[in-house]
Amino acid sequence: MIAFFVLLLALALLDVWIYGEYSKWVKWLFAMGFFLIPASAAWVSHRWKCKACGKKALSVDDGTVFGKRNYFARRCMHCGAPLKGQ
Repeated sequence: MIAFFVLLLALALLDVWIYGEYSKWVKWLFAMGFFLIPASAAWVSHRWKCKACGKKALSVDDGTVFGKRNYFARRCMHCGAPLKGQ
């Protein structure tokens, strides 16, 4: 995800040098990136359930507003079962 933002920043800097129709594409890409990345992360966290325990595999409710999340986990954050093949 960080690489995506670095790429967008590089494209924006390239846009400063070119300043043409490319500008509209870069602005659209920034807008879509800032919407789609959090939306897809929320969807993955909501939809992926562990086959072993049946709970949400990538997030744990720790009593705070957002809870603990790990979108790159290879194991369930509740029971530790591997998530391979899900």
